[in-house]
Amino acid sequence: MLILAFVALAMSSVACVQAEDIDPMMKQAKYKAYAPSPMYADGRSMRTPPANTIPREKKVGNTELTDGVDAAGKTITGFPMHLDSHTLELGKKKFDIHCAICHGLAGDGVSLVGSQMGLRAPPNLHTKAALTNGHIYEVVKNGFGLMAGYGSDLNVDERWAVVAYVRALQRSQNSRIDDVPPAARGELAKEGQ
Repeated sequence: MLILAFVALAMSSVACVQAEDIDPMMKQAKYKAYAPSPMYADGRSMRTPPANTIPREKKVGNTELTDGVDAAGKTITGFPMHLDSHTLELGKKKFDIHCAICHGLAGDGVSLVGSQMGLRAPPNLHTKAALTNGHIYEVVKNGFGLMAGYGSDLNVDERWAVVAYVRALQRSQNSRIDDVPPAARGELAKEGQ
């Protein structure tokens, strides 16, 4: 009986712990968003950003670059930036970090995580070649279905680099010998033997 009373006392004391007791920042003096404040003439604690302020890393004025859509709101088919080997290297690095865990290193949807997904496995990106570059960019930025968006993890240039790398993966899996420069075809023939 004594043990039961002790357990009941212990349980009731645990239930009385408040978040403020654990996290001292909860108790510090501060104004919360949308709370009134006598400090400012307009009575608001949230301040309006100064004119022409833009978020850090935000590129403005070019919706093709920042959103993957043209002026009419349609997803773009091309790339709004110059592509080079550095862009593809960056795209591979970011793809391997953020995308390959589910989509696989080859982008074919074969991965350990993907094999453990109960609802739906990640798609094979090689079957998505008909999607526009702008659509792929939007998926990388905002997510799609069960996939989370990486807009907060990847900046604009990194997102486009991932799109370029996805296109390179797609092309690598669907290439023909005619796509190889004539000078390099001999090397491929030697490797194939």
